[in-house]
Amino acid sequence: MDNLDKRELNKLYWPKAKTIVVGNSPSLLNYNFGEQIDSFTKVIRCNYCNTKGFEKHVGSKTNIWAVSYTHLTLPTIYS
Repeated sequence: MDNLDKRELNKLYWPKAKTIVVGNSPSLLNYNFGEQIDSFTKVIRCNYCNTKGFEKHVGSKTNIWAVSYTHLTLPTIYS
């Protein structure tokens, strides 16, 4: 599939996608949103997003990892 085909496919797919942006606030640990978060088509996580051991609270799925320049070193979950 060439780049043009991929772009056309994304135009069809992304409008139908359910997307969620998940931060890394410790307050998420007060809730069991893991299954709800993982039910989204695309999960975008910000900065350090350690999910290991916290799956019932924050889910385990990550499609896009958005990192600010102050967090350029990889956390242990990605090394």
